[in-house]
Amino acid sequence: MNIAIVCGRLSNLTVVDCDTPGAIQEVEALLPEGMELPIVTTPRGGRHYYFRYCPELHSRNNAHDGIDIKSEGGYILAPPSRTESGAYSWHRELNLSTIAERPPIPDALIALLKAGTTIPVLPPPDKPILTQGTRDQDLFHAALQLFKDGRPRDEVERIIVDMAKICQPPFPEKEALAKVKSAYERIQKNSRPSSAKAKTNIRCFSSIPRIPLEWLWPGRFPLSMLSLIAGQQGKGNSTFAVWMASRLSRGDDWPDCPGHGRPLDTILVTSEDPAEQIISYRIEANGGDPRHIHTFDSVLDQDEEFPFDINLHLKQLDQDLEANPNIKNVVIDPLASHMGGNLDAHDMNRIRWSLSGLARLAKKRNVAIIGIAHFKKDENVQDSLNKIAGSYQFSSLPRAVWEIMEERQDTADRKRKYFLPAKMNPCQSRRGLSFFIDTVMIDGQETGKIIFDSEHSKFITADELNMKNLGLKITRAESIEDFITDFLANGPRRSNEDLGEALKVAGFSRNTASDIKTAMRQDKKIDFRKEDDVWWIFLTSKPGRFSR
Repeated sequence: MNIAIVCGRLSNLTVVDCDTPGAIQEVEALLPEGMELPIVTTPRGGRHYYFRYCPELHSRNNAHDGIDIKSEGGYILAPPSRTESGAYSWHRELNLSTIAERPPIPDALIALLKAGTTIPVLPPPDKPILTQGTRDQDLFHAALQLFKDGRPRDEVERIIVDMAKICQPPFPEKEALAKVKSAYERIQKNSRPSSAKAKTNIRCFSSIPRIPLEWLWPGRFPLSMLSLIAGQQGKGNSTFAVWMASRLSRGDDWPDCPGHGRPLDTILVTSEDPAEQIISYRIEANGGDPRHIHTFDSVLDQDEEFPFDINLHLKQLDQDLEANPNIKNVVIDPLASHMGGNLDAHDMNRIRWSLSGLARLAKKRNVAIIGIAHFKKDENVQDSLNKIAGSYQFSSLPRAVWEIMEERQDTADRKRKYFLPAKMNPCQSRRGLSFFIDTVMIDGQETGKIIFDSEHSKFITADELNMKNLGLKITRAESIEDFITDFLANGPRRSNEDLGEALKVAGFSRNTASDIKTAMRQDKKIDFRKEDDVWWIFLTSKPGRFSR
């Protein structure tokens, strides 16, 4: 079992970590003659010098050639810990329980280590590390990381309780231990099954009943699955989500198909737009029934409010869904803001774990959970899914991804917006739609109202509009639909051999072309016919002759 020591204020410890013989010589030369301090030899021949906590030095890699600093926010492995390279051992051993026996870092060594230090990565020592609003999330993730590092539970509890005491205001010990318990359960759940009796849960498809897929919005947002709406920030993503909730609240028809015919409830989990000043006005402007639209932005626990965190509060959301089975739509806006404090977009495991929890909840309660995401600031991204800010996991796990976009060339005051498919796993995606967001007055306040075009969007997919915005027209045709129309202008062509090859040469993806052909057939612009074991494709306005 390995042993790790948390550095910083809690342990009154700062460690100077030397990785090379040259670094060891440089540090040794700056130590006063006769100074006694604990020194550890690392498996690769380096040394750890244990000093009394030094607020001036912050955890930093390569603070000097071959020297790292382990202080506030850092930790080190201690003897007899072992890695693949070997074991940690005491080079010069003292009683670590006596704080006085860890001397302060000599001024000359501080000067050497601070020479390359610029902006501290942690708050100065006279300010609390954890403050109200993020304390619960930060303590949970600290406990989670300690467990991932292999610390025993009693040690993690001690560390987290100590951290809770220096929160501002101090975090209750009972609640701190609850965070440790939640983190421990997360680790256990993530690592199971691990017993010798564990086995795979193989099922034969002959014993699996088929369950028809149900839809919140047919062909666009499935029930029992996680979906995503993405777009440029401030361009209508949230307003579109409120418009959807408003349609559901009255059982109204969708622009392209019948609705449910009865009111369905929505929960809007939002951390950006105030319910009283923004969302309530949007609901009225879009004809919603507020009795069937709910919202919350925090969780109340023992008279204290905490921001809703997917990693911590899915159980509470599950209880709400169980209590109100008429809730069929859950919108989380924006998704990234409800995944815990200090989210690292490159932490794939954390993001996938969070989104997997939402997907499991959607399946369990047969609801649609729709996350709202923003585009990156870099607009020159060709793949529409890669435009979504953060990790690719944000678009990987959702089964349906729709994007709200504008034409860059559109200079009108009333800009047309496009609601376009970027990904659709459950079925062949429906064609995109176009709409406007008109400004209307409700009780003297401006708000947005969604108005759909009478016609379908001229763009089929998000990739198509994105390519146009980037000025990357692959053919002379303005859209892929125009390309197909021109290709069939002189009569029927073989669907796979002729059209398929032409689309491939033109540079269009097979999936995109398939979506476009489906949309054109739904609009009765093209059709297919089998003659002599060959499938032909033709314009319905020009059926022509079927011959090779």
